[in-house]
This record gives sequence, C-alpha cells and structure tokens, in this order.
Amino acid sequence: MYMYSITPHSTTGVAPANLMFGRRFRDLIPHVQDCTLDDGELRDKDWVAKYQAKENRDKRVGARESPVDVGDQVLMKNLLPQNKLSSKFLPTPATVVDRIGNSVTLKTSEGQVYKRNTSHVRPFIQQSNVEAHVPEPAELEVSSGTANMTGERPQRERRLPKRFDDYLV
Repeated sequence: MYMYSITPHSTTGVAPANLMFGRRFRDLIPHVQDCTLDDGELRDKDWVAKYQAKENRDKRVGARESPVDVGDQVLMKNLLPQNKLSSKFLPTPATVVDRIGNSVTLKTSEGQVYKRNTSHVRPFIQQSNVEAHVPEPAELEVSSGTANMTGERPQRERRLPKRFDDYLV
C-alpha cells in the first residue's frame, strides 16, 4: 500500500501521498528532480482526465440527455402496476415544475406534487383526433399466369446439375 501511495499517478503525474501530505516520501527509486506542487494545475489535469473518461463512456454506451424540460407535459411511470399486462405509464399527463440534474418535480392536474428521476418520465405526445385520410386501394390487375388460375403456389424450375449433361439419365 505504501508503494502505491508514493508512486506517481498517470493522470496528475504526482504521487497521491505527495498531494495528501504536501511533501515527498522516500522510496526505493531515486528521483533527481523535485517537483513543485501547483494545486490549481493538478486540479485542472484531474478534471480534464475525468471529463475525457466520461465522454468516452457516454459515447460507448450511447448515453443521451433527457428531452424533459420545465413546463413540458410528461407521463409518469406506473410504479405500482396491478399486473404484468397493465400499462407501464400512468394515463394522465403531469407538468414538469422544476428540474435539477436527473430529478424532476411534477404536478398533476389534481394538484399532487411528485418527485421522480428523469428515467421514470416520458414526454407526452398529444394525439390528434382527426383521422388520417386513407386512399382507396386501386383495383389489382390479375395476371394471366397458370399458377394463379390453379390456386397452387408457384414452384421453382427443377433440373439436374450441369455435370450430368454428358450422361443419359
């Protein structure tokens, strides 16, 4: 454990013991240079390394920001479903009152206030009651093929492989 704490860290370039105690500890490897500790510079290097690691991880797992903002209508997850066939989300929308990080505060139409994680809410998309105009299908032309007249399924043409062309079978 001692050797770990006095070994320079790859991110900061300084041993954790040096950062914690503010002095250099003796070890088996001699060092010629004596580094001065600039706390601000070390914090910046550490922050950059952590940020790059976070970006790489987010890119690898496909993480994305939640589309929920203050004032949006959302559906809350049904945390107490009756059975496995019941809906995953409650049918009545709620309004987002406040958002801090991954936490959202919701207010329902009855005036109840809930606090939920953003993974437990989905944006509410208002469905229009206007039915879409579906055009009538055009009359289908019936081909004069023999397969359609007999009512059987079409069959592929069967023949012997080319290697048997030289022989009488």
